[in-house]
Amino acid sequence: MAVSITAILVLTLTLFAFQTKIDFTFASGFVLISLVILVIFGVFVILFRDRILSIVYSSIAALLFCFYILFDT
Repeated sequence: MAVSITAILVLTLTLFAFQTKIDFTFASGFVLISLVILVIFGVFVILFRDRILSIVYSSIAALLFCFYILFDT
């Protein structure tokens, strides 16, 4: 199920990146800073071991890497 969802998501985001006229390369600094903040937040998630915090961390990571797909494509 996870493989199917990932494949559909990557395919959809790639098709969107190909057909849109928006240039996502302007956000290179945002993507880098967001990744650094995500890593720091990940340390706090490991230290506090809270289930809700882990879900929030996973959701933010998924959104950030969706943006990475748009940025790289």
